[in-house]
Amino acid sequence: MVTKLFFFVLLISSFHVYAQSNPLLVGMNSLDMKPAVGIPLAGYGADERRLPEFIDWRLRYPECTLFRPSEGYHSAIRSKVMALKQGQDHLILVSLDTIGLEHRLAKDVLKGLKSFHIKPHELVLTATHTHGGPGTLSKKVPLQMIAVDLYREKNYRYILNQVVASIKSALKHMEPADVYKTKATINGVQRNKWRKVEKFDNTAGFIVARSRASGQWLGGVVNFSVHGGSMPVGLMLYSSDLNGAIEHELENHFALKNTFVGKEPVFLFLNGAEGDVGAVGGRSVEIIDTLSKKFMSEASSAFLEENLTPVEPVIKSAKKKVFLGLPASPIKFCGEGWISRLPKWVRVNLFPLLPTHSYISQAQIGDITLLTWPGEPSTQLGWDLQNMAKEHGVSDPWVVGLANDYAAYFTNKEEFNEGAYDSCSSLYGPVGSSRVIKAHQKILKSQSI
Repeated sequence: MVTKLFFFVLLISSFHVYAQSNPLLVGMNSLDMKPAVGIPLAGYGADERRLPEFIDWRLRYPECTLFRPSEGYHSAIRSKVMALKQGQDHLILVSLDTIGLEHRLAKDVLKGLKSFHIKPHELVLTATHTHGGPGTLSKKVPLQMIAVDLYREKNYRYILNQVVASIKSALKHMEPADVYKTKATINGVQRNKWRKVEKFDNTAGFIVARSRASGQWLGGVVNFSVHGGSMPVGLMLYSSDLNGAIEHELENHFALKNTFVGKEPVFLFLNGAEGDVGAVGGRSVEIIDTLSKKFMSEASSAFLEENLTPVEPVIKSAKKKVFLGLPASPIKFCGEGWISRLPKWVRVNLFPLLPTHSYISQAQIGDITLLTWPGEPSTQLGWDLQNMAKEHGVSDPWVVGLANDYAAYFTNKEEFNEGAYDSCSSLYGPVGSSRVIKAHQKILKSQSI
């Protein structure tokens, strides 16, 4: 008994020495990417967004082929970064004000960070899913035709360079920090867009970092599920939408908590299982301001000192390639009349226009585990993923959608058969959804994280 107690005390002491000699370093950065006015906005295929002549035959628009050009700014389009490091391990979380992103962006970003020796599993790129970000960034032809316009290499390279620059700045300005977590229940902001039963996850999770040297709040992340589609469809202004407005409310809140004026806190919006979750109140510039303030009002008590839980300064990460299946459009759910009477097995094959594989990541910060999804999972799929993770010993699982790649919507079998909008856009079917969850299960079983 004495021997066991001795070794237990020795283990705790060794960990304490390790934590002291390898403190958790945190670097936060926000960069206004300033995409050029005239690039079409990505996210809607509605007539309000399309060129009236259908296609720019006369080459009147230098940046547009199918969609109308953007006309200015409602709010900044940012790349926001939280970089963490302990010893030789990194974890880089990035939140981009775009409709989505493709996995090749992650690969190209890693090339730009070559001198920092960042490993593929240490980088998690996410999109806020604003419908007011720049288009022309996708090489996936179906997405180009539906909502983002034809690919422009120079626009992609510009955004890529901005993202790399934002990460480099965060990595160069890291400092020892204490990290805390908290959660809040947010009422009056979300609604379910298509489900017959009003279901959505109204829990917002927060990770916040405070400098050990100055005691100032550096910023953090918010994990919350909501579509970024509160701006009017036909208002051709760049906008980070509700998601960006929530970030700014959090940044202002923590700037006021700081005791002196310095570098402004930075917050990253990490969207959750928002495949069937929208914002209440319709679409208007005013509703964005109203809902973001409502969110902050609901969340503010979570940031009282007594409600902040210290997070153990340990980071781990893992990444896995996932076979989703052959992409195909279930056209029965994509039209009316005779189309809706087609059998479910009639599908339009989209391979090789869309890939058969995608990628997932798991990122652990203390007892929090971020579980990524390469697209837009439904609320129920988010809960299913969390429940599976808890069954495998994860104490605090968070779902992060629109991460590392974009493979459209994901539904379970019951939701798919309902035939709602997300059924039409579930290009890998319920089987693809189950494969994502099973891939996460394999990582947890392998104990590689």
